[in-house]
Amino acid sequence: MGRWSYSNRKKDTDCHKLSIFWLREQGYLRGFMRGIVSWTWGFSGHKSSIGVSCDTWTERPHIELEYTIQKGRPGEENVKYPVQLEKTPCPFGGVRYWFICPGIVNGMTCNRRCAVLYSGPKYYLCRTCNRLLYQSQFESRTERYNPAFRFLKYEFEIERRLQKIKRTTYQGRLTRKMRVIEKLRRRMPRGKSMEDDLYEF
Repeated sequence: MGRWSYSNRKKDTDCHKLSIFWLREQGYLRGFMRGIVSWTWGFSGHKSSIGVSCDTWTERPHIELEYTIQKGRPGEENVKYPVQLEKTPCPFGGVRYWFICPGIVNGMTCNRRCAVLYSGPKYYLCRTCNRLLYQSQFESRTERYNPAFRFLKYEFEIERRLQKIKRTTYQGRLTRKMRVIEKLRRRMPRGKSMEDDLYEF
């Protein structure tokens, strides 16, 4: 007997992600910086943007997000709020920054430490506060355990990540992004003539 399930919860891939690693790469965490983060939604082609101000020189480092949301027609609402940052020491020196989720659940502030915030109906919050599911949680049992499906899934993810890499090594060692790709390659299903079987018609 087949199994069918339904969930009204959204996937994390349906939302815009604001990553602390992206902010670091763009120089936002080096003191005070203000800029515009813009992107295009894949299917609709709609362009969106948010204003980001980051200040890590103060005793309480934080970023400030500012954008406009559509509230029916013709209303619009301007949203502006801070998101606190927390820093932790790295094993080989330096510090790593984290977002402190500003979400409020059952009257209590979330305060969860996270590396990624997801766009919600109004605010950028952590995955838990936005009640988001991972893509893998929507997969059927066939897609999750069949070696052919898993092979294609890993192949697509590796190709997507390789397109974003500018440097594979640094000081003779693999970069963090390249180490993630190598980890994915080790997880790929291996079998006799796997690639030939996948593309045989």
